[in-house]
Amino acid sequence: MSKKAIITKEIIVNAAFEIARAEGEESVNARSIAKKIGCTTQPVLYHFSSIREIKEEVLKKADVMHSKYITDIHGKYDNPMLAIGMQYIRFALEEKHLFRLLFQSDKFASKDFSDLLGGDEISPLITIMASVSGMSEKVMRKIFACIFLPVHGFASLIANNAMIYDEEYIVDILSEIYKSIISNLKENDNND
Repeated sequence: MSKKAIITKEIIVNAAFEIARAEGEESVNARSIAKKIGCTTQPVLYHFSSIREIKEEVLKKADVMHSKYITDIHGKYDNPMLAIGMQYIRFALEEKHLFRLLFQSDKFASKDFSDLLGGDEISPLITIMASVSGMSEKVMRKIFACIFLPVHGFASLIANNAMIYDEEYIVDILSEIYKSIISNLKENDNND
């Protein structure tokens, strides 16, 4: 007599994550998860009170993956801000469904821009960029605020197939924005 497969919460979340990654969060439901695992819907519904609870776990897993992805800067660019920005854009290119789940859904609707800049999610990035660049965290937050919106704009356009990924063009535009910000900050420092 064969042993019955044990379906754990981790197996369910991993299956739901893979479905969200390949097809989008809207495709995550008890039937699709059960099909992916090769079981009935009963074990899926036994471990979680709702599909929403599973999707919350998928969101957490996607957020962890995204954080690791964008901080994996391996020396391609001298500028750490550009390196992290390009990783953010590449994530949108390579993980379109997860990018949309994280940044184009109502999951973070209550946050305003100042919350984003002061949030716990951004602080490690600011610390990394400040240490690599030799600038203060205060200055790096200003730079991040100015460059985040163009980076997010490129990523959103790419994730939604509204723009073709052209690395040379994007790097050129982001480099010019960065140089302008630095120049403006230096000019303001000299005028103070």
